[in-house]
Amino acid sequence: KRVVAPFEPTSQEESRTFLPGERAVIQIVGNSFYPKISTVPVGSTVVWVNEDVLSIGSGEITGQHNVAVVQGPVSFASQLLKNAEQFSFKIEKEGEYSYICGIHPYMKGVIVAYQAAGLSVGGGGIGFTVDLTALIVFIGGLGALSFLIFVGERSSKRNER
Repeated sequence: KRVVAPFEPTSQEESRTFLPGERAVIQIVGNSFYPKISTVPVGSTVVWVNEDVLSIGSGEITGQHNVAVVQGPVSFASQLLKNAEQFSFKIEKEGEYSYICGIHPYMKGVIVAYQAAGLSVGGGGIGFTVDLTALIVFIGGLGALSFLIFVGERSSKRNER
């Protein structure tokens, strides 16, 4: 489901959680950010891509957009982005970043940066870190898959009778 309007995030807005190592991309289309609410791990590079096709005129109707943080742990802003241009920013501080498009200030989005849970194993300079957030999602997915296989096998046994 993709909602282009309203322009501001709402309590019913679909949000997107990006896991560590996953590419965080926010599309700019129809004078709206999609997703409007993105949750990313600290250390992620977020990429905004302008997918509006209109690139004529000036002011409100240019099809150009930018990203400007108006509240958050760190302020940043992009240059004006024409169609197919993009802007990247590495999120290094935990917290909530509210941003707008400077040309269209009714276009609003939010990034929530979280500290990914990790578990260090090993010592003496030798070891590894397990990302607990991704591990929990993976285990949940395995549980759902196991359930579907169980239901499918049970259903096929009933059909054999």
